[in-house]
Amino acid sequence: MVVGLLVGAGWFVLTQLGDDEAVAEEVLLEPAGDPGPDPFYESLAVVTPDDADDVDRLITDGPPEAEMDGPLPSEEESEEEVDAQRDPDDEEEGAAAGTAVADLRRIDGAAVGLYGGTQSATSCDVDQLGAFLAAEPDKAAAWAGALGLEVDRVDEYLDRLTPALLTTDTRVVNHGFANGVATPREAVLQRGTAVLVDWRGVPRVNCSCGNPLLEPVVTGVEVDFVGSSWPAFEPDRVAVIEVAPVEIEVFVLVDVATGALFGRPAGTSGAEDLDDPLGPTEPAEPTEPAEPTEPTEPPTTTTAPPTPTEPPATEQVPENGLGGPEMSLCGVIPDNIGTDVAVWRSGEVSCEAALDIASRATEDNMVVGPDGSIQWEIDEWTCSSLLDSPPPDLFATCTGPGGYLEIREP
Repeated sequence: MVVGLLVGAGWFVLTQLGDDEAVAEEVLLEPAGDPGPDPFYESLAVVTPDDADDVDRLITDGPPEAEMDGPLPSEEESEEEVDAQRDPDDEEEGAAAGTAVADLRRIDGAAVGLYGGTQSATSCDVDQLGAFLAAEPDKAAAWAGALGLEVDRVDEYLDRLTPALLTTDTRVVNHGFANGVATPREAVLQRGTAVLVDWRGVPRVNCSCGNPLLEPVVTGVEVDFVGSSWPAFEPDRVAVIEVAPVEIEVFVLVDVATGALFGRPAGTSGAEDLDDPLGPTEPAEPTEPAEPTEPTEPPTTTTAPPTPTEPPATEQVPENGLGGPEMSLCGVIPDNIGTDVAVWRSGEVSCEAALDIASRATEDNMVVGPDGSIQWEIDEWTCSSLLDSPPPDLFATCTGPGGYLEIREP
């Protein structure tokens, strides 16, 4: 039995759609450099003749051996057992990848060597994307809406993104543009794809086409990989890049030509890259302790306490939010009848858990409360629609261990 969650004017309505069994979820395979269907724009990727062979090797063979202790995140084994079934006839390039059920590898967005690039060179033209969106207001509105942004904040947002190359096949929600709106699709981007990464380590723009990206919605159902595969594609090696727990100041990238690690300050495009981003690994030589000196009288003057400063503004905060300024957008997901809802979170709850909680409203766990609101419980979380004059775009809130969620109009 499939139950949909209709959202409108702050009310949740249960709608029974039928008794069909769950069907496999389609995920489109998108090779590096391929703009895919209905792209927002043309390619923004920057590949010089000197870099072309290195990027091709990254796509074909993976990143070079890095100058670091242990494997790169792209080479680490998953901690989960994977049950994947593929047709041997589908291994050739150009064939569909087949169906699989797999626990995706999850990698922290701040992991050392997660992304690659060429030191002192960009892989994506951020300025070109900004100029395009400024000249195309309809596309700019759809592009910003997919990321939960106001259009007048697009330039500010782009200034904070960092160009890099994926070093592992990565699951995302990609967005095309059709009939005046952003059209989301679950996708896997091939390693070697140029992306723009936000300050928490999550890819937000596919530089093959300018499309906005969100974290994937992983439902746990069987996955049907569609489109053209590539020889090195393995369903159990696909990664989900998770939001870093703190804002990243310097990304540690692996040079796709040499394997050397270098630093790229967040929001820069190569001109400010750093050597030796992790610092020396050998302990410093001990020094002789200084001769003790006679104690001196403490100074008689006092200094005023430092003047408090305003905290930095946070990005992507919904207007009139009940959860305070720490809310961040996890993604826009369809419910069971195709209605899109935006899921915001604060606290220690991960985006994966937030999207899972927001999507698990079924006939079995939803009830009508005494006040007429729709309520449901997921694990230790309690969710409820709002009836007492909520903000017009806020449909429901959820509370649980260490976190708070808001379910909103996209």
